[in-house]
Amino acid sequence: MQSGRWKLLKLGSFPGTNIMIKRHMLDEIGGWDKYALAKDAEQSLTLTARDYLIAIEPRSQSWKQESEKFSVWFKQRTRWMIDNLYLVQKIIATKEYRSRRKLWNDIQLISVYYVFFIHICHTIRLMVCIGSFGYILSRHSSTPINPMV
Repeated sequence: MQSGRWKLLKLGSFPGTNIMIKRHMLDEIGGWDKYALAKDAEQSLTLTARDYLIAIEPRSQSWKQESEKFSVWFKQRTRWMIDNLYLVQKIIATKEYRSRRKLWNDIQLISVYYVFFIHICHTIRLMVCIGSFGYILSRHSSTPINPMV
């Protein structure tokens, strides 16, 4: 996704980990936003609003450690969603974030998390429905359902 946006639109964003930023740029934007939980997304918006290009190198490789437990993973993604609400508020309140080119970048950055969150909600609902259906079948069956058979 990053490489495609860069090739087509010359738009990039920080992917969360494994980023490099020049110190003078960080100083120019006022450092880290103390209210932002997802500092990478906030800095992507701020630098793009100041007409910086966030270049993507498609041949680069990096590794990161993912959450091993679903509960930790879900808390992390929920925290990111909350921060995206902060970023939406910041985009609405800050005029420099709303130019045409920058707006497409902002919408894409934020929409990824909303689509992801909606997908998780539908998956959970589907799992609950399937589990309920299995429970109802087992209650009305004369023989117990044994998944190991």
